[in-house]
Amino acid sequence: GVRMANDGEKVTLLNGKSYELVADDIVIADGEGVVGLAGIMGGGESEVSDDTKNIVLEVATFDMYAVRRSSMRYGLFTDALTRFNKGQSKLQNDRVIAKLMELMEHYAGAKQASDVFDENDFTKQTDTGTLHGEQIISVRFINERLGLDLSGVEIGNILRGANFAVFKPGDNDDELSVTAPFWRTDIELPEDIIEEVGRLYGFDRLPRELPKRSTRPTPVNEYRKLTGEVREALARAGANEVLTYSFVHQRVLTAAGQDTGDAYQLSNALSPDLQYYRLSLTPSLLDKVHGNSKSGYNEFALFEIGKSHSKKAGLDTDGLPLEPARIALTYAAKTPRVGAAYYKVKSILDYMAASLGMQFEYKPLPGGTALTAAAPFVEGRTARVIDRASGQGVGIIGEYAPSVKKAFKLPDYAAGFELFTEGLLLARQAAHSSYRALSRYPSVERDTCFEVAEGVTYEDLMQTFTSALGDSGIGVQVAPVDIYQADTAARRITLRIRLTPSDATMTSESANEIVDVAAHATAQQLNAVII
Repeated sequence: GVRMANDGEKVTLLNGKSYELVADDIVIADGEGVVGLAGIMGGGESEVSDDTKNIVLEVATFDMYAVRRSSMRYGLFTDALTRFNKGQSKLQNDRVIAKLMELMEHYAGAKQASDVFDENDFTKQTDTGTLHGEQIISVRFINERLGLDLSGVEIGNILRGANFAVFKPGDNDDELSVTAPFWRTDIELPEDIIEEVGRLYGFDRLPRELPKRSTRPTPVNEYRKLTGEVREALARAGANEVLTYSFVHQRVLTAAGQDTGDAYQLSNALSPDLQYYRLSLTPSLLDKVHGNSKSGYNEFALFEIGKSHSKKAGLDTDGLPLEPARIALTYAAKTPRVGAAYYKVKSILDYMAASLGMQFEYKPLPGGTALTAAAPFVEGRTARVIDRASGQGVGIIGEYAPSVKKAFKLPDYAAGFELFTEGLLLARQAAHSSYRALSRYPSVERDTCFEVAEGVTYEDLMQTFTSALGDSGIGVQVAPVDIYQADTAARRITLRIRLTPSDATMTSESANEIVDVAAHATAQQLNAVII
């Protein structure tokens, strides 16, 4: 029978030389040992002589790559190798042994002394008479590739001349069912059939002209366009782009408060420090903050545009893990700054949104959110980022949890955001940018302060005030100046309003009237007090 050799096993072949085999060699053996090197050369002890009376016929096919490696290993090149290293159809074995027995009986008067034994069962493939099964191919597909105008009947006649089975499977004249003969191991794809038609038709008869192609420009890749604009906007805002590995140490995930059970673990990690696929980009950025701070950088922002992986994300149509695209930024400063770090990061994000022609609004993130990207952020100082025009959620922004700051050795003044690129892209596609010409007239600024209840957020106040201003053709910009909280019952929020007229210089009286009307409407709606 056929088996794999044992390391150190020896055999003497028909050329009279002895060889020491390895476990990767395929051999033909009997109960006493090796009698031949499969697909290359028979053993010396199995040589036929004038005294030979009984002959055992063995017909097999072998893995062509294993045979090829054995040939190179021992420097053996034979007629048998020439055939077997090209790959032989396993469906021809029964036909070959039947023909061999017929020839021996006819020319040598030999008689069959036993039954035929088959160690493998290829019943299914034997029934179909082909290795790779039936293929449905379009006549138009063949003609387009070869530059011909053959009919289905003509193509069928060409292939039948090479023993292919060809017929029309239904009423569609453009479809052909093609089945290769059993000995053809090379016909696996529709393109193989096209090559066969071209070969049999005659490559020299094919028209000598270039294939037609469209001159239409390549469609814009919206993802690349978006990430390119985001990259430029964040760089203009003073942030520095970094590129980190998609693989992280278990320590990084744990320090960020993420569950390693949700991450894919590598079985062949490049390094002990790169064992898991990252669940989000933020932990990778946080891991780089301490090193930069230690190097003397007192204030900086790092951002990365990349992909994350999670078991929760599921699989694609090919059964591979989905790779959600993300955009993350981390800001850190060793020296104290005025205001909360959240608002510093929010100003960067708002600048990026304006560069994209978008506006974001921020809603408090509910406690207990199971979102993996939210794990590093502290509850109560984290918000969902929502596109104002479409209502599409695009990410998370906030300050980091005390445990995360301690684990990554972050300064107290640190915050960041992580955006979901797919959501950002959907919101961007739904956005409708409007153009407003630059005014020739000076802007007027006014500050107004509200005392609101603890439950009223800055976002609630700003949206209410902006709605109260209305759309009177005057350019309006509202920004926070200060948030002061002396006790837990109420806090004071100061807004700065910039009014830009488009048709005439605005007087102080007009500006005061516009702001006062909006302020009183806001105070009434939110039960606030104007300070």
